[in-house]
Amino acid sequence: MIDQPRLKMAAIVLAALALSACGSTSTVAPGPSSAQQAAKIQRDGARPGYVPACPCWYVANEGGGPFGNGIIDIFPVSANGNFSPGANTIGGSNTGLLYPRDIAVGPTGTIYVANSNEGGTDRVTVYTAGSSGNATPIQTISGSNTGLSDILGIALDAAGDIYVSSSAQNGPGAQSVNVFAPAATGNVAPLRTISGALTGISHPYQLATDPAGNLYVANSSNILVFPPGANGNVAPVRTINPGGIGVAWHHGPPAVGRIYVAGGNGVAIFRANANGNVTPLKTISGSLTDLNQAEGIAVGPGGAIFVGNIGQNANGTFDVTKYSPFGVLAPGNNNVAPVKMIVGSNTDLWLPDGVAVH
Repeated sequence: MIDQPRLKMAAIVLAALALSACGSTSTVAPGPSSAQQAAKIQRDGARPGYVPACPCWYVANEGGGPFGNGIIDIFPVSANGNFSPGANTIGGSNTGLLYPRDIAVGPTGTIYVANSNEGGTDRVTVYTAGSSGNATPIQTISGSNTGLSDILGIALDAAGDIYVSSSAQNGPGAQSVNVFAPAATGNVAPLRTISGALTGISHPYQLATDPAGNLYVANSSNILVFPPGANGNVAPVRTINPGGIGVAWHHGPPAVGRIYVAGGNGVAIFRANANGNVTPLKTISGSLTDLNQAEGIAVGPGGAIFVGNIGQNANGTFDVTKYSPFGVLAPGNNNVAPVKMIVGSNTDLWLPDGVAVH
């Protein structure tokens, strides 16, 4: 399910960040056998919470799962190694999952998933806090009125509005960010759509918002920043170079925000007011990091950095990695091993595109 435009964009980001490659990947083989996984999900059904209790990191796997069309894994933030999520997964015939590419978790634990059907019907599926097993969505945004087409990113703002990026190159919804009301469901039109030549949006990937309502769009070669309420064919108020595929915003001590960008085989961290062709405050890249086609990125409790890697590692499996907070990282580049890495046959990971922490 890895698309060629995404691989090309990752290469662009890699060059722009001047991050050293830590290996290449071969063509992705078919997903793992799913019979036991399907039986497990059907048996567990929908559960009210997770064991052990959260905080957790949520991983949207584009492949794998009981039907090979994706699964959501929920791991405690302490997870490490060949760690099984156990019953803490969302997957099955009732879930509506269809190649999930990104995930967001609201302040009360509600789970939002961007599903990209790559030429078919894209959809956003929403689940109650603590959902697992073959859970039925409480909201599904899908249909011709939504403008969703090849969606790759999802984010929420402080008001609960839902932001979704559409990266289709042609047709309705092409290269746009659509904004939906918090309770939107069905074949509904967006409240706002940011699209057009002035926006600079071109194959948008993941999204982030800050407490003021600014929107950050990972646009591969740059990060586009739009003000609260942006709508239509409007220019961004800032453009940050270099860019990436994943983007996160974190309000860390001493009460200053930072922009985290994942792309290629590295992570770059910028000041909240970064603009133009600027040098990151700090980066993570190099042979020790295990970053391999880094895509999803999130910042968790205490500022720890969580990354989803869609490149297969040396043993042909996928992994998600966790790094020390900004304050622990050294100035400049950090060629450091992850403090934790979930990897192995028990993990259920298969193309872990999106990550969120709650």
